[in-house]
Amino acid sequence: MDICRKLVASSFRASVAALLLSTSATALFAQDSSVQKEISELKALINAQNAQIDELRAAVKDQKTETRKTKEAIKVVAERPVAPPPLQYKTPAPAFDKSWTWGVVKFTPGGYIAADSVFRTRNDSSDMGTSFTGIPTLNSPLAHMNEQRFSARGSRLSLLAEAPVSPSMFVTGYYEMDFNGGGTTSNYTQTDGWTPRIRQAFVNADYLDSGWHVLAGQAYSLVTTNTKGITPRNEDIPLVIENNDVAGFAYARQPGIRITKDFDKTWWFALSAEESATTFGGTGCNNVVANSSALPAASATNFGAATGVAGISCLATGASGYGQTGQNQQLSINQMPDIVGKVAYEGKVGDRDIHIEAFGAYRNFYDRVNYGALTAAGFAGGSTNQSTSGYGVGGAIVATLIPKLLDFHFSGLYGEGMGRYGSTTLPDATLATNGAITPLKNIDLFGGLVLHATPQIDAYLYGGIEKTAAAYGLGGATATNPGGYIGYGVPTLSNAGCNIEGGTCAGVTGDIWEVTTGLWDKLYEGPWGNIRVGAQYQYVRRDLLPGLGGLKASTDDNIVMTSLRYYPF
Repeated sequence: MDICRKLVASSFRASVAALLLSTSATALFAQDSSVQKEISELKALINAQNAQIDELRAAVKDQKTETRKTKEAIKVVAERPVAPPPLQYKTPAPAFDKSWTWGVVKFTPGGYIAADSVFRTRNDSSDMGTSFTGIPTLNSPLAHMNEQRFSARGSRLSLLAEAPVSPSMFVTGYYEMDFNGGGTTSNYTQTDGWTPRIRQAFVNADYLDSGWHVLAGQAYSLVTTNTKGITPRNEDIPLVIENNDVAGFAYARQPGIRITKDFDKTWWFALSAEESATTFGGTGCNNVVANSSALPAASATNFGAATGVAGISCLATGASGYGQTGQNQQLSINQMPDIVGKVAYEGKVGDRDIHIEAFGAYRNFYDRVNYGALTAAGFAGGSTNQSTSGYGVGGAIVATLIPKLLDFHFSGLYGEGMGRYGSTTLPDATLATNGAITPLKNIDLFGGLVLHATPQIDAYLYGGIEKTAAAYGLGGATATNPGGYIGYGVPTLSNAGCNIEGGTCAGVTGDIWEVTTGLWDKLYEGPWGNIRVGAQYQYVRRDLLPGLGGLKASTDDNIVMTSLRYYPF
């Protein structure tokens, strides 16, 4: 095109020059020699323009030749045979929305199908939830046997319902279940393990303008660490395959009512009333003797002298229940809910997110005690209700150490009568020599790191410990309890046979600590859901409280778990 434009311009200039020359010919002859000179110069210019036109015509001819050759080459390539495309599905994978609406309510299904496995070096006869306090000492034949199991009971189903009731009110309903219920052993101890097991079932109302939130139903306890404010379904649950989580991590899933207030989504305050339950440990309460000057005074570990009667029985029951009057049921006797209050702060340190929280809990323990032998007029020493208080305080930090790469988690709990809130479910209380429930002092500590190695892979390292102190007093001596002590961690019970197969090991658990590491890999994510595979190793050690002669004992377990989970939604 540039060549054509040059050719037209040159032709135009030559034509103009020729026209001027022809119309002025007569006048030019009348001019002097200077005019003749100008005519000669114009002729020379015309000749030069003609030469340039010839060059441009040649260039145009060459350009047309090249264009023709290019078209011929393109035609040759286009006519070559092309390999067929790779095989494809006749029907492409559909892109679908997993949610649906009914009126203004939006429903979203959830859950996964699990194919889990576990291998333990000691046989504690449990599924994917390790029985921490049940890890056998070496006197048991099971301690010398491995344990391997496959399980699908961890599979979950859930349904989320969301409704914008008004511009200032949003209501959420959530139901989640799995298949880890215990049948006849169902109880309210920690996860309310009825069959099929309800994990969560609650309704939550958010009042958007005022910052108030109300929850009712079964959800994670306020004792459980959150990751965002104090909001349901944002709990900081460890990533482990283990159903019983990590030693030292405090939590519960139980019915209750919760009221929360947030201030600009930065400060959060909450108060809840939650289902109460009591777990017991130690000896019974029916071996009390008369008062004696030989009995020591009450102390931190010795809760005092006997009641002054020769016989005593208690109604206290629970998951490790006594059932001294034949009421050996799984449901403990409680007269009021657990009261939990929490405050949380949500903010940033630079470009790093940080969540800090603290909580306090009040508990009440309840018992019916009969004193002395039964006569026609009733129990010789009468009967009474015993009521005892317990408490717990704790806190947690969840922080980003390296944005989008490394997270830090820490939580702690100290209290009297808070054992069941730990993952290992150590006992809450024991019974005093007068039949009263005596809360046990305990401490739970948990910490961990989570590495987001790639968008598909998360790796974790957790560690924790739970400790329970001894509490006992003097009572009546028996063949199995020659020292006559009553309570938890009785110092006259023998641990001498704990490391001898077939021997006698009478000690009780004092502490359990654990180190766990593992990873999750997201193998597939697409319109058909996603598939995740996980692998985990954990080391657990169980230490007994000192027995006769101060002799200690312990046991441990090495555990490997795997999980393959398909999330269809």
